Amino acid sequence: MYNMKAKIFSREFMMIKQNWRTLALCTAALLVFFGIFEHKSPYYFLQDDNRTFSLPAFAHTYETLAQTGRPALFNFHQSLSVPVFQETPVFYPPVYASVLLSKLSTGSIFAAVDIIVFGHLLLSLWGFFALLVFLGCGAGAAGICSLAWALNGFLIFSSTSSWFITAVAAWFPWAVLLALGILARPSLKKALLLAALRTLMFTVAHHQYFVYAVMVEIMSFAAVLLYRSAEAEQPAPVSRAVKFYLLSHVFTVIACLPLLIAIAASLAGSCGRNGPLGWHDFSYLNYSLLSWLAGLFYPYSRDLLKYYSGWPHMVQLSHIGYVPLAFASVTIWRLLKRRGTETDGFHLKAFASVTLIIFLWTLGVFNPVEQYIPVLNRFRWHFKLGLFLNFYLILIAAAGLDFLLGKFDGEQRKKVVFLLTAVCALNFGALYLLGPRVTFNTFSDPAPLVKPLRRELSDGRIFTVGFVTPGPRNAASLGFNYATLFGLNHFAGYGQLVPQANAKEIMGLNYTASFNSRLDGETIARLRGWGVKWYVVAKPSEYRYAKALRAAGITPAFEDAERVIYKDPAASPLAEAGGKPLEVAFPGDSMRIQTSGLTQCVRANVLYSKFFKARDETGRDIPVSPDMANRALLCPQAQSRELTLYYSNPFLIIGLAISALLAAIAALVIFFRKILWIKN
Repeated sequence: MYNMKAKIFSREFMMIKQNWRTLALCTAALLVFFGIFEHKSPYYFLQDDNRTFSLPAFAHTYETLAQTGRPALFNFHQSLSVPVFQETPVFYPPVYASVLLSKLSTGSIFAAVDIIVFGHLLLSLWGFFALLVFLGCGAGAAGICSLAWALNGFLIFSSTSSWFITAVAAWFPWAVLLALGILARPSLKKALLLAALRTLMFTVAHHQYFVYAVMVEIMSFAAVLLYRSAEAEQPAPVSRAVKFYLLSHVFTVIACLPLLIAIAASLAGSCGRNGPLGWHDFSYLNYSLLSWLAGLFYPYSRDLLKYYSGWPHMVQLSHIGYVPLAFASVTIWRLLKRRGTETDGFHLKAFASVTLIIFLWTLGVFNPVEQYIPVLNRFRWHFKLGLFLNFYLILIAAAGLDFLLGKFDGEQRKKVVFLLTAVCALNFGALYLLGPRVTFNTFSDPAPLVKPLRRELSDGRIFTVGFVTPGPRNAASLGFNYATLFGLNHFAGYGQLVPQANAKEIMGLNYTASFNSRLDGETIARLRGWGVKWYVVAKPSEYRYAKALRAAGITPAFEDAERVIYKDPAASPLAEAGGKPLEVAFPGDSMRIQTSGLTQCVRANVLYSKFFKARDETGRDIPVSPDMANRALLCPQAQSRELTLYYSNPFLIIGLAISALLAAIAALVIFFRKILWIKN
């Protein structure tokens, strides 16, 4: 099987080249399945958070770069203005590519999520295939199991809500491949490449999955190293392999440092992750053994949801396909019976150990200890680790399948591969074409979404009232982060890492952004002060709010089947000087105010941030300070026609400087060590 003394990936690349037809067929099969998803439901992956949080983030990220040439660090459209770099994929290149492809192919942004998901599914297929070939798998077993990895229940069902799970699935097999490659033949190139890969995963901006992916990768490296050492095999100097592997982590920290420092600073002041979670939140939504087994064996019916706890998607997540399930079961049984020596070169014992640890982790066995571990105690919903559990189960299945296929020759092997591939395809085809449509939350608003009254509602802030969200149709509410998507401005918004000051000012409306409490005069006065001009009221709830709104002089302006939109003519403007409203625009992640030659101070009706900066049309810096109500006050020293308010985080700049310094030191050390090595 796997030869640890082989040259750097040369044998594996040669095998991939020789078996390119198998990989091409798997790619074609994945394309067919993607067609099945889109046939069953156009914009299949545009559900739940992908629609209410990620798509607006994609739009804001792309438009900011296109309009200003800068990454989108800030968002003036939501929650009275908030930093967003800490929880949106601002520095992840595939986001820009997917938005561009969506605009070119459909004329809108709405296909961007499906495009990025499909790109990641392809990378996950190719990465898993490369890893299995590296481990010594033949093309047949590698093809079947790679397809199973790209189509497993966790990956498909959860990514309809969370596209970033496909990013983890795409890059994780390559990371494991490089980690084991360092163990096989240590080299600086592999260490640098692995660090670059981890850095790319870090820019996806889902910190929990990044930490989990790195931890599981470390476990894989350590398990293989320990088992091989126990077997007294010395494929390469162990200390040299460990040194280069540790060096890859040093390079990762150096590369991630600018974002890491800025994110750590923002977390300290955030409303959702500024400290360890309470026990209930931390221990909620682990796997249950029965639901895990139900998903493995019969994921086709929603009737199971009546018998097993958890959200509707949880039953289907564990499904890896019947072919991998059968071979994983047989292989594990052979290991337990100590009959797995024929496949020991596959690191089965090491991978089985990692699988067991992850399985117990998903069940919450380690929760009582984990709650006291810094960083980990800020992460919830341990069922998320089910992605890695599926990964290793399919990896183990590949060893057993390859062992079986090795018993056949020529045409017989082709027939067996064809039969098992057909079973696998029918299995997943039935699940995704005939099985239940499963997501966290399913929205029935047809995509592409219509931009409702965009021009009419653009001259003030919006406040969503009375919508029971998340509901089947919620785009009309303009809650969540739809305001960003449509280029409007909302009093509240959706974000886990919203600063505490913003969360307090927006009355804790940092999820659905819909207000469902009593609307009294004091609340209306508060909203009026923050420039709320438009009240989007759910029609079934209008009777609860109409009296209070009309008593304050706020009257209906627009109406449709789902909502009534009230207008407040007394709302404060979004910018003013000396009581005079000023015209504003929001290019990218900045706020532009037309001052028409005024010299007095200008009040921007956004929540003040200590990282705000401003300049006039000549590029001259303008002082920014908070007023008595903690709004941003811009005071030009001379006449100006235009002021631009923007966000500049010093922690990013400090991190860049430290990162550059450390990178230079590392490069010098490597350079001089190489010179010494050449001389010796």
